[in-house]
Amino acid sequence: FYAGALTSAFGTVPASDEQTIIGTNPGSEILTRFSSPSLATDAVQFRVASLKRNAIEHLVSLSDLMILTNSAIFVLRAQGGITPTNVEIKSRSYVGASHVQPAVSDNAVLYAASRGGHLYELRYSEESGGHIVTDLCRLAPHLFDGHTVRDMTYQEAPYPILWVVRDDFKLLSCAYNPRLQVIAWHQHETDGVVESIAVIPESNRDVLYALVKRTIGGATREYLIIEYAP
Repeated sequence: FYAGALTSAFGTVPASDEQTIIGTNPGSEILTRFSSPSLATDAVQFRVASLKRNAIEHLVSLSDLMILTNSAIFVLRAQGGITPTNVEIKSRSYVGASHVQPAVSDNAVLYAASRGGHLYELRYSEESGGHIVTDLCRLAPHLFDGHTVRDMTYQEAPYPILWVVRDDFKLLSCAYNPRLQVIAWHQHETDGVVESIAVIPESNRDVLYALVKRTIGGATREYLIIEYAP
């Protein structure tokens, strides 16, 4: 699947149409062939209809396909495989997502809000019979109010940790284990500023890599800092 301006590379959807999703023919990454009458193997193209302009920022596959736009969150469902005639799209939240790549943990999507600077958890709730959105920063608003999220990444092993870089280049982390009802934020201090982060699997654990800019001896350089892994 492709969303928004990305689809313009195929010459099918204008780059300005940011609310459109296109799916290629099964088994192909580039073919967008259609038939008349339509077939189950046709490419699909549809627009997320809403009262607001909702530029699609991310598509995340869970049990359903989650559509994260800058103004709202939608869920795409279909009986069996997605075909041109069986797609259903419904709104689930009006807390939109920013351009920062979201993280997936278990059956939840962790994403940065397009406004307000907070991070949210999008998860299916059996009690409510649908997807719900929870503010992950509600117990530590002082770390996020007045800021935005610059970068984020998720570490699964040995412990589940969500790492975040704020717009002022400060590094934050969240011990995240919803099964044990654990959500605990920390702020990490280092010489210089953290520009970007990534988690890379190594052996039996995930290792955090951080690009840090430091001024040493009057010279400013970028350093790749690797999380200590005993």
